[in-house]
Amino acid sequence: MTLAELLSFLGLAWSRLLIFPGGLCAFVIVWLIGTIEHRRALPIALPGCTGAAALRGMGAAALRGTGAAVLRALRGMGAAALRALPGPSPLAASAVVLPWLGVALLPLPLAAPLARPVDLVVIVALLEWPRLLAITVDLHTGERLRGMQRLAAALNGYPPLALALILTAEGTGTLESVGLLRIPEGSVALWWFWLGVGALILTLPPLLEAGPFALDAPDDLRFSMRLRALGIVLVVALPGIALLTRGGNEEWWRIALPPLALTGAIWLVHRNTRHHSAQRWAHVYLILDVLLALVLLAAGLLALRERWA
Repeated sequence: MTLAELLSFLGLAWSRLLIFPGGLCAFVIVWLIGTIEHRRALPIALPGCTGAAALRGMGAAALRGTGAAVLRALRGMGAAALRALPGPSPLAASAVVLPWLGVALLPLPLAAPLARPVDLVVIVALLEWPRLLAITVDLHTGERLRGMQRLAAALNGYPPLALALILTAEGTGTLESVGLLRIPEGSVALWWFWLGVGALILTLPPLLEAGPFALDAPDDLRFSMRLRALGIVLVVALPGIALLTRGGNEEWWRIALPPLALTGAIWLVHRNTRHHSAQRWAHVYLILDVLLALVLLAAGLLALRERWA
């Protein structure tokens, strides 16, 4: 599937890119960045500073935070990102366009239907593009250590991600993105499906660079990296959304609850493990890789036994 085909799909369902889910996610990320920048800009009252002076300083900072912080976030999408990223400007623009496209292609309820389903591999590749650019930027702009740490986090997350997606596909029978919204009926397939979903949830810390894998994003890729993280959370939340919207109950809170719950869980994990050794957690994910490989081997042997029976 080429990029032109993906854009043609969105041409028939443009509201996905501009309204839901693409437009809404972009708005949330810009608001989040503006809020964080505003909190960083709040002044600290110095000894001897009167209350009125402190209030005037806070008022001025608030005025600057609501407008200037959002403008700084938007500049990261444009000129500043083009200056920081190596290579021609289309490469820099792709840091925003490709993850935005990946979010817009997610099979969320209430979104405009697509002409045909999109493979999960395509959506994950679109979402992961900013991370590859971030690794390249770090390795070429004096942040070589951070670039190596980001590469190590990716190598800890990609193997269990691939194995978990294959395991869910073993339950649903497809690697299309809509497969995560189809809860299998058979008991064996149901086991493989939920084991794969559980493995997907466990891969979130290295994928989102949270907890022991926490890293700062390059300034001009901050918007793209947060949009990417939101897209990954939405992908992992699809089975939970399917569970809550069974029977056609597509209220907005049923769609919002699973990604919000995942976000809260990741925040708790990040807060409690951000000072842990990444190397020790790398051993944990190596064990997870081995266990998932054994589970996939068992699933394959059972499938062969059923076919030969």
